[in-house]
Amino acid sequence: MSDTCKRNMVLQSVLRQEIPEKSTSDSSPTCHNEIVTGGSLAIPEVPREVEQLHSALECFTRKDYLTAEPILVALLSQSEASYGVHFPWRDQTLEMLATTYWNLNKYEQAEKLFDKPFKGRAKLMEELAIDSVTTGRRNSADRILSHHFEGKESVMEMYMQTCLNEQRWKEAKGLLVELLKDETDEKIRVERKQSLARVCFSLGEYSEAEAWCLKVLLALDTQNENRAAFYESIRLLARIFNAEGTNLQAGERYQATLEELSPGLHGTDSQD
Repeated sequence: MSDTCKRNMVLQSVLRQEIPEKSTSDSSPTCHNEIVTGGSLAIPEVPREVEQLHSALECFTRKDYLTAEPILVALLSQSEASYGVHFPWRDQTLEMLATTYWNLNKYEQAEKLFDKPFKGRAKLMEELAIDSVTTGRRNSADRILSHHFEGKESVMEMYMQTCLNEQRWKEAKGLLVELLKDETDEKIRVERKQSLARVCFSLGEYSEAEAWCLKVLLALDTQNENRAAFYESIRLLARIFNAEGTNLQAGERYQATLEELSPGLHGTDSQD
């Protein structure tokens, strides 16, 4: 579907809806989307705001955000003054204006709009967050992920994996800590705790790495599919104590435990 078709569909959708009365002293119930002449209905009246919406859509579609911004600001202000918070083009206007502010790096203005309820808010924020992560715009990614929206956890997971791949340990650690606050499957929580242990080890934060390893071990049942995770935690504990050099006996004991583990706990099948 072409951008022109999409733009026309939005406008047609708006015009099909009943436009509320403007706030005036006239108490007449006549709606502003129709002209009454001689008891019969004439063609729909197109309010000035709908014409502004058309202009804004044209600029927005071609990503001319500098031109679209003042049109959208005026459209939102005039519509709210005339109709309050209930008018057919409110959701589209807020979505376009928030996107426009974001792409112009006017993050504070965009965030004020994110705080407003409107249809498409969660999807918009998810798309902006994904775009920020995939294009490496760390500042905008951090800002939008500081807000709550549906789909945030999956974007944070993607961002965390990017930080791990790029060995940005401090950022990965912060994201993992935040992700652990979400209620999710216990297996995923164990995987995140293990990742935190590895990240803390890479940062030289051995006490924290040890604590996360122990939390993983407490959460594991070595009789099921978590055997490999159990082995990895023991292996990392041995590395932690050897790296610290403060408790070599403990490190040796963990190493001895690894050597005593059956091949199955190493994640391999026993051979006849």
